[in-house]
Amino acid sequence: TSKQKFALLVHLFEPHSTYMEHEGMPITTHGTASLVQKYDYEIAFEDGIVGQLLDELDKTGLAKNTTVFLISDHGEGFGVHPGESGFFHGMTLYNEVLHVPIIVRVPGGKTCERDDVVGLVDLAPTVAGLFGVTAPSTWQGRSLVPALACEALPPKPAFAEMLPAPEWDHAAKSMVTADGKRHVYYRISDSRWETYDLDADPDEKKPLPEDKTLEQQLAAWIEGPLAQGGGR
Repeated sequence: TSKQKFALLVHLFEPHSTYMEHEGMPITTHGTASLVQKYDYEIAFEDGIVGQLLDELDKTGLAKNTTVFLISDHGEGFGVHPGESGFFHGMTLYNEVLHVPIIVRVPGGKTCERDDVVGLVDLAPTVAGLFGVTAPSTWQGRSLVPALACEALPPKPAFAEMLPAPEWDHAAKSMVTADGKRHVYYRISDSRWETYDLDADPDEKKPLPEDKTLEQQLAAWIEGPLAQGGGR
């Protein structure tokens, strides 16, 4: 095989509206349930494609020195929360939209499953850290290399924001606490704060009593790092 270095970005778009039907995956439901079934099938279809890619790396011997990242940008609502805004992504900041996988395979690395609070903004610094590249000071996020080595990662909260768009003119910000137990959600367009217990209520159906401390932490991020052009 070639000794030439390479970087490959594979963008799989299947689990995205409009959903396609695939051989051997018959649609047996209707309405919202049908959309969910199609979505699940699309993910299963992509799972097969990812498997083919990994198999090819094995066959060519590239797996021995190729790091693989598997990520997603968002989930879908599918009515977990009622109303128009609770159906698809880009309209809320609830857990079903924000909680996405980050799976990394490092040749010769250790195997571990982590529950640290991290974000997609950490991806680029992590790639740089793995390959000994100094991340520019303008980059947001942090390197997750210690976590990939099954070592301690200093706990930090994760932040998210929803910006207004012509098709959905609403704004929101949110924060998952560093321990992953609480999610404080500021629905700016509705002038409404919500806080959830992610352990006891992962679907975020029962808002907790108002938590001024968490609200202040999110407000400090909005008025500080975010306002200054940085994310974390």
